[in-house]
Amino acid sequence: MRQRAATSKVRSILGSLRSPASAHFPCFTDDSISGYPALLYDLENLLSPFFTGAEDDFISIATQYMQAQQQQQKTDSRDLTYYATGEDRLKARTRELFREGRYEEVFR
Repeated sequence: MRQRAATSKVRSILGSLRSPASAHFPCFTDDSISGYPALLYDLENLLSPFFTGAEDDFISIATQYMQAQQQQQKTDSRDLTYYATGEDRLKARTRELFREGRYEEVFR
């Protein structure tokens, strides 16, 4: 039960972090000092679970975030490589499936 509650909390926090509409920082003003209230608001309202929550919840959130970032970096790197070599997306996907040994999917 505790694991399910922690998972729900993690999803809620990650959802709020991914929503740029709810964040006030950065505020993109010319006055650099005016950004501090926006940063304070985000720290107090969006990131407070990181400061007040259980350590296990923070570790779970950080782990999920880092895994997602690593996967995104792999995807971005692969896509950039395919783009740089001039391969179109279909050829790149076919090559990827073939390397993974998923031969049946190559012919679909």
